[in-house]
Amino acid sequence: MLIIGAGLAGLLAGRILGVDKILEAQTALPNNHHALLRFRGQQFSKAVHIDFKPVQVRKAVYSNQQLFTQSNPQLDNMYSLKANGQVQQRSIMNLETAERWIAPPDLIVRLAEHQYIVYNQTITSQEQLLELAHGEPVISTIPLPRMLKLMQVEGYQNHEFPCLGLYNYTTEIISPEVNTYQTIYYPVAKDTPFHRISITGNQITAETKYYISEENAVAESHLKQIFADSFGFVPDSTTPLQCHYQQYGKLLPMKDQQFRRRCIMEMTDRWQVYSLGRFATWRQLLLDDLVQDVELIGQMISGRRSYKTYYYKQGEKAE
Repeated sequence: MLIIGAGLAGLLAGRILGVDKILEAQTALPNNHHALLRFRGQQFSKAVHIDFKPVQVRKAVYSNQQLFTQSNPQLDNMYSLKANGQVQQRSIMNLETAERWIAPPDLIVRLAEHQYIVYNQTITSQEQLLELAHGEPVISTIPLPRMLKLMQVEGYQNHEFPCLGLYNYTTEIISPEVNTYQTIYYPVAKDTPFHRISITGNQITAETKYYISEENAVAESHLKQIFADSFGFVPDSTTPLQCHYQQYGKLLPMKDQQFRRRCIMEMTDRWQVYSLGRFATWRQLLLDDLVQDVELIGQMISGRRSYKTYYYKQGEKAE
């Protein structure tokens, strides 16, 4: 069995299924998760035998120089439009204090331990992939539009795969000592270009779909001002602000969901290629759900479960 991609999803599959080899296009582990890694349950932690830290996360909304601990339809809709340009159900709707589990900062490194990863492996054609697979099943975390082009799936050119790029600005608070877990949502555009800012331990993560400036000082100025107004303090000292861009930061629903699911099923039926993760299946996905998806793929590979049967019974959950 072969896995393509040594990110979170690929490494999880390797740990659970005992895969022979993982191919990675980059030169080192792609630790790309600069957004929040909060888990809602312990499924992931138990599956990989790595302890996560249970925490209580407090949330609020900042709007027009006021802080709210309850949202409303107006703020919900404004936030959704600011974050991804569509009006959808978003996490801002529930501001109750929530229990979450925080992964250790070296999660990716620990997941990679004792796994055979081959770097600098870029897949450029269907023939190359099938030759590397040697007739064995493949678990792919390659983004779905790229995979459909690679495998020459008929009709993919006629469909759009909408998404928004996301900028994550991160810094660590050196002084004062900070160890808390908080998130504030910013639905009003004039307040700040950021739509969400969180403190995770002592790390600040500010998310936005807008590119602020080539000079981090400009973004830092924005962040300090809104941070002081909403969180109530300005750190005395922080690490240099870092900007990380995610090309597929926010995946938006495809218009033709049936086509998307048929393509995933076709790759499985024709070439034993199993799609894993939100990019590969092109749908919003909780990190906690990855464990269930890996286990389902394991059952399909072993013949204990039919993809077609599961697809037609469960619809959206068939991936």
